[in-house]
Amino acid sequence: MSQKTLEKQSLLSSWESDEKLNDVDVVDSARNIKQKEAQVLQFNTQNGTQQVTIHGDLSSKLPIILTYPDIGITHHGCFDPFFNMVTSYESIFEYFVIVHIDPPGNHYNAELKKKAGIESFDFESLSDDIYDLISKQLKIDWKTRALIAFGIGSSCSLWTKLANTHPSLLRGMVLINPIADVASWKEWAFDKALQWTEHNKTGEYVKSIFWGSLLPRYFPTLIDVETSEELRQSFYQEFAKLNEDNVMKYFKGYLRRKEITLQDLKNIK
Repeated sequence: MSQKTLEKQSLLSSWESDEKLNDVDVVDSARNIKQKEAQVLQFNTQNGTQQVTIHGDLSSKLPIILTYPDIGITHHGCFDPFFNMVTSYESIFEYFVIVHIDPPGNHYNAELKKKAGIESFDFESLSDDIYDLISKQLKIDWKTRALIAFGIGSSCSLWTKLANTHPSLLRGMVLINPIADVASWKEWAFDKALQWTEHNKTGEYVKSIFWGSLLPRYFPTLIDVETSEELRQSFYQEFAKLNEDNVMKYFKGYLRRKEITLQDLKNIK
């Protein structure tokens, strides 16, 4: 048995379900991804500036993994820890090109670019942006390349919409925590509250509640108090680097999502 296998088994055996996580460092783990081969590009879309981070050579014939993050978090916090963990033990991702797509204006230190009539991102429009990005901006010949979509939470609806509109585009999808229904009554009420506060210039209070509600979205079961506070502060540091108005557009677009029906799923090959 190889040394790498022994180390992996030792690590897995140390993960006990009732063990407290006393050494959690979300920020550091999200930044350990190797950046030496990363290429960062920005493109203008109908919804604003979209940033794309590419690991690997797009001109190669390797299959491509496309990622899109959940609400209020960039690909750094959403996907880097996963790829860091896997690449620590396996070399499988050497045989893929990784393309991280952040929502328009939802990358670090993005500027707010208001466009007339756009108060929320329409998911059909966002899926059109991705299709244009793949076929026109990055010039990926998806007919001869295997494209695999990787989504979490809100982005699952986006990938499903894209696959329904372009059934032959994706070879496969990995969707974690997808929701096929329209917004719940709680989400609907929050959306209405956002509209009211924006019209009455009291939106800062609701925005603070919004940011506070994102942490339980990623950690629904809080651990011990000390570790919970560390996680909270780490994510607040990440939130502080994002333009909250742009994030709110993504969030409101998700609240106004359309139902994914069985017929929609049947259209996906």
